[in-house]
Amino acid sequence: MKKLKHVLQPLRVKSMELPNRVVMPPMGTGLANPDHSVSDATIAYITRRARGGAGLVITEIVSVHPDGAGGPAVLGAWDDKFIPGMTRLAEAVHSVGNKVAMQFYHCGRESPFQLARGTAVSASAIPSDVIDGTPRELTRDEIGDLVAGFGAAAARAKKAGFAAVDVHGAHGYLLCQFLSAHSNQRTDEYGGSLKD
Repeated sequence: MKKLKHVLQPLRVKSMELPNRVVMPPMGTGLANPDHSVSDATIAYITRRARGGAGLVITEIVSVHPDGAGGPAVLGAWDDKFIPGMTRLAEAVHSVGNKVAMQFYHCGRESPFQLARGTAVSASAIPSDVIDGTPRELTRDEIGDLVAGFGAAAARAKKAGFAAVDVHGAHGYLLCQFLSAHSNQRTDEYGGSLKD
C-alpha cells in the first residue's frame, strides 16, 4: 500500500481540484427519466458513488442529440431544458465535497431506428452489425451541426456546474464510426486516413 499512498492525495488539474485521485468511470444505469432528463434515482446513484470516496465521478453516456440517444432511459443534453436536472446532480455531488464530469456521445448507427425517427445515421451508409438495417450517411452540414451539438452540450454542463466533460469515442458509437475504415468510407474531409 505504500506505493499507492498518492491515490488518496488531492490532485489539481488546471483549475479543477480533486480531493483524491479515485475516478469512477462511466457506467450505464438506465435511470434517466423517460424524457431523457436527470432523475432523482440518477442523482442518488451518482451521489452515493461520490460519497463512497470517488473524488471524480463520470456520468453514464449523455446524448448530445435526440436522434443519438440509444434508448429511452439515456440522459440528454441537447436542450437547455436539461440544465435544471444537470444542476441538481452537480450540486448533489459537490455537497459531499467531490466533482462530477459528464460523458457525451451519439449512438450513430447503433441507435434503434424508432429512436432515430425512422433511420440511423453514420459516417457512411454501412450496415451495423448490431442493429438491422443500413444507416443514412450524414451530410457535411449535419456533421457540422453535431460538432456544434457536442460544444453546446459542454456549455450546458459547465453552466450546470460540472467540473469536466468526457467524449465517448468507443464501442462502435458515432465518433468511433468516423474513426473506423470499416464504417467510414467517405471521400470528403471527414473520411480517408487519420493524416488527412
